[in-house]
Amino acid sequence: MQHGCSFQSKRAHITTILARLSMLALLTLVLLGSVAYDTGTANAQTQGTEQSSLPTPWWHHLTNERALDAVRYGYTLQDIQNNLDRYQRQGYQVINLDWPVSAGPVSLFGGFSASDYYHTDPRLAAPGTNADTDWNTFVTAVHKHGMAVISWFNPSYIWTGSPLFQQAEADVAQYGPIRANQPATSPARYFEWQLGAGTVTKPCDTCATSYLSRRWVTDPNASYQGQTVSYYGVWSDQPSGDYASSEWQSYITGALKHWMDTRIDGFIFDAPRLYLNCNASCVKNVLVATVHSYRNRVAFSEIPTNTTAITDYGFDGTENANFSSSKPWSDAITTQNSSSIESSSTLAERDAFAALGGTSIEPLNPAVLNNDQENLLAAATTVATGNYLMVKDTISTLDSDGSQFGDFGTWPDSRSAPKLKAITDAVRDNAALDLSGTRQQLSTNDNSKYYAFLRLSPDGSSYALVILNYQNSAQTITVDLTGTNLNIQQSPIDLLTGGRGPRMTSDSYTVTLPAWGYAFYGVSVGQ
Repeated sequence: MQHGCSFQSKRAHITTILARLSMLALLTLVLLGSVAYDTGTANAQTQGTEQSSLPTPWWHHLTNERALDAVRYGYTLQDIQNNLDRYQRQGYQVINLDWPVSAGPVSLFGGFSASDYYHTDPRLAAPGTNADTDWNTFVTAVHKHGMAVISWFNPSYIWTGSPLFQQAEADVAQYGPIRANQPATSPARYFEWQLGAGTVTKPCDTCATSYLSRRWVTDPNASYQGQTVSYYGVWSDQPSGDYASSEWQSYITGALKHWMDTRIDGFIFDAPRLYLNCNASCVKNVLVATVHSYRNRVAFSEIPTNTTAITDYGFDGTENANFSSSKPWSDAITTQNSSSIESSSTLAERDAFAALGGTSIEPLNPAVLNNDQENLLAAATTVATGNYLMVKDTISTLDSDGSQFGDFGTWPDSRSAPKLKAITDAVRDNAALDLSGTRQQLSTNDNSKYYAFLRLSPDGSSYALVILNYQNSAQTITVDLTGTNLNIQQSPIDLLTGGRGPRMTSDSYTVTLPAWGYAFYGVSVGQ
């Protein structure tokens, strides 16, 4: 009995130990799982931190885009990164790197003929580095500066010298030009081929220049069983991706996802009306929908510049890249007559875009006007009326010189930079100046000399009073606040300095502004 009792006691003791060990093991697994979960969560949060630091949607709050064509002008991602502090001081909030995709020669639209949509152009790499690694480092640096990074993007054609197209040629030569007869994984399926000669013969890989071709091109490297074969090319007789091909659609949407996985904040689609076999519905449902499947990413377009860009193509806005043309506010500065700004087609188009949820993008060419203060007034008017601003850095008024994408910038200079930054920071930091908000013109003591309006945030909760002087001398301006429901016993907040503007005491509000001066005031309604 004693032995039996001792055995049972030992067994009970062993059972207790095993139970404790099992519990300990279970707790260990739970803790390890918790650590693994927390680590995964932390990683996910780390990956999203840079993007989430931008306002949503960022293109309603950030403005003043700096466009850079690095490949054309021979500088690297590291070169641009080294200038980010200066861009930030100059008030730039968006960096537009013009086409970072691995591409063909610069002679083809500045290097817009893609060689490999899934890799960064090696010419952007600093000596001894990898371009893809440099790209990721560059995007991180831009986001750490509180800026967005976007790119022009033309998802419509391939360089003839690309290894991808050379493989396509070899497959056509072996299997023929009919897509169904080509291997399922062959890049030959990306393009439109036919038996027979084209209008011209394929240009050499390094001698093509920029032009709109839109024709069949004979390809000697793709001859099939002794028969001539040609491909269709929209741009510079380069092979166009065929959106009638599901394989091309898959390839190009995968490329868009690849770039968005690098945390790029969006794209400006180049000439979307000219993508082969891709109408507005195709652009909207294949390309724009892919961009919008990612959080807080923008899809702008170059053309069309009317509301069909929003309604038919699904874009978030359209970029009017004509730097040479005068704007109603630059005309008003030149003539010192602001009476036609509010009724201009430019603002009518902007308001139509905003009503549809879209953004109007307006360029500023500092060479059009005479001095820094005039340019600052033009910039202030552009963003205060609800337009996204893109600045061209050049001393020329010609678009063809390409210098808007050129060197690292001479305007704004050190004197103007803090003032331009104050303008763009005011848009970023104040809901009333949200680029998608509304605008109500207010009468002044002379509407031919001055332009005043009330800005209202999209949710109707915040107001800003904007007053602009289009005269080359200091002016005392009186704004009629009748019917605005503003509290007429307040000291407005100066949104450019953080201080206070002149106190309101009646429906007639008077301020004095310097030559070409401007004021943004935060105001409240009611009593």
